Amino acid sequence: MAPPQIAILGAGIFVKTEYIPRLSEIADLFVLKAIWSRTEVDLSLKLLRNGKHVLQAINEVKTALSTYNSLSSSLPRQPIWAIAENYRFEPAFLEGKKLMPDIGDLVNFQILVEAPMNSSNPYFSSSWRHNFTLAGCEVTSVSAMTSHVDTTLPPPDSMSSIIQLENGRSGVLVAVLSGKTFKLVHRFVGAKGTLQIDVENREGKFGFSKDLTFRAETRLSVIEGGRDVAVIEAILESGNKQGALVQVNRF
Repeated sequence: MAPPQIAILGAGIFVKTEYIPRLSEIADLFVLKAIWSRTEVDLSLKLLRNGKHVLQAINEVKTALSTYNSLSSSLPRQPIWAIAENYRFEPAFLEGKKLMPDIGDLVNFQILVEAPMNSSNPYFSSSWRHNFTLAGCEVTSVSAMTSHVDTTLPPPDSMSSIIQLENGRSGVLVAVLSGKTFKLVHRFVGAKGTLQIDVENREGKFGFSKDLTFRAETRLSVIEGGRDVAVIEAILESGNKQGALVQVNRF
């Protein structure tokens, strides 16, 4: 069987420093047909309408979900539309998931994110990178306070949130973009023990999966991406309302 053909839409910093080096490691498994310097949701939808699978960044996909869902009526099978740069596939999280049953019923969770987005960060001048996103799961409502300290960044540059889950459990999320160090900590407190996952910047590189399969992985779906964005939108709305409880939009 002939190897799959792929095209890369976008030629920014992340593509040059992450995608190209990772793809070069598995160059015998595919044929790279093109690299284009622009990426838009409209272009993704055009590719999907022509039966092409698309793996893309999270920005703006939520607005196009209804169009994507309608493709199943006009194509023999619905092409895969998935979200790239996805922390769900960090090796630390994959290993941590295996250990979750050992801590018993979840009691509480704490998430700490320190992701410096200052002038020394290579992504600082990338306008779309100023829209910070963070994964959320089974979130029903949030209450948050936000602040703006670093005037070189758009507001807010920090957020402190209380998150309510569908199962009645709650936890906290603290995210800071104006710090100087990178830190990502997920701490899960259970009835029988505690699991803490620390993700570190390993010489500027982060974990990626090299699994090259053609299946609809639920965790990569645009539905999950839309849910992630909805959580952040609710946090920002709550921050603007001085901590008022905000319901998270459902998909």
